[in-house]
Amino acid sequence: MEKDIQRNQNKGRESIFYHCMTRLYAAIKLSLVFWVKLVQSIFTLRMFDSLNALFQTNRDIREDNLIKVRKSYLGNFKQLPIRRKMDLSWPLVTIYFGVFVFVPFPSYVQSSIVYFVKYVALILLVIWQIIVMVPITVTDEKQNLRLRDQLWIGFSQMCSHAFRSILLVAVTLILSYFALKNTIFLIFFFPGILALLVQGIHDHIV
Repeated sequence: MEKDIQRNQNKGRESIFYHCMTRLYAAIKLSLVFWVKLVQSIFTLRMFDSLNALFQTNRDIREDNLIKVRKSYLGNFKQLPIRRKMDLSWPLVTIYFGVFVFVPFPSYVQSSIVYFVKYVALILLVIWQIIVMVPITVTDEKQNLRLRDQLWIGFSQMCSHAFRSILLVAVTLILSYFALKNTIFLIFFFPGILALLVQGIHDHIV
């Protein structure tokens, strides 16, 4: 009897380990497909659709770890409606805040002011990403919203779910820190794991 119980426990651990490894492998493939499509989308002004398809495909992977990630991603990308305002707004605002974070300040500016500006810009950059990401983690019906409506949904979701928003900010900051410190993590893990965690937090934390 005890041997049967132990055998079942071992099978359960193996099943959990297999699921985690399969999910991680899918996240790696999703990250690579995302970066390739993002670079291609620069020339077609569909960068936001690359991010949108990332979350769409993440939901597909959650339902079936063994799906063909590239095929699912490209299929989701093609089905998205073209929205030029969102495709321009997301990268432009991201670049705007990113300049304050990553570009060096002149030497005559006090270091305390530099650190303050950089930290504020970093927080605003993360908040902007979350406002953009939250609506596209919900359902496909949000894809046809106007830019103003989608941003309002993201902002109102952040304000009405404070604890969840704090978790999203913390997770995004931590993953971004590791991505900036390690290029391998940035390329192979960052997009897929970010989509996985943001989607999970949004679905399970009220």
